[in-house]
Amino acid sequence: MAEILKHWEVKRSLLLAGGSTALAMNEPVREQSWTIQFGSGKNVREVNLRQNSFSGSGLAVKGEHIVDPQSGNPVTAQKRAWALSDALSTTFIILDRPAMESFCEKHDGVGWALELSDDHDGVTAISRLQLL
Repeated sequence: MAEILKHWEVKRSLLLAGGSTALAMNEPVREQSWTIQFGSGKNVREVNLRQNSFSGSGLAVKGEHIVDPQSGNPVTAQKRAWALSDALSTTFIILDRPAMESFCEKHDGVGWALELSDDHDGVTAISRLQLL
């Protein structure tokens, strides 16, 4: 769709693919960025996005379908993870928080957010979500 919009010379757009992926192509008129929401219930958050993509991976729709390649077991510690690309959000749902923080320290511009599974009282941990 992004390629079609470029071909049609659409200068400003926000593409949303369900609740899992957003692609911001230039900012809206008279605004610095697009505001999108992610998470659910009391854990809904907003992030500003410009010329970037944001996606999430999680267990809510397909259940325990993400497998930790090191253990071979389904991931259950994190309920959802969000990042600047689909591959990173799936990776971040597998990694523990210190590993995510280490990755982000080594890669400028990478932001992430986590929603922990129910056995962690549904607490959302958010860090480095400066996604413009």
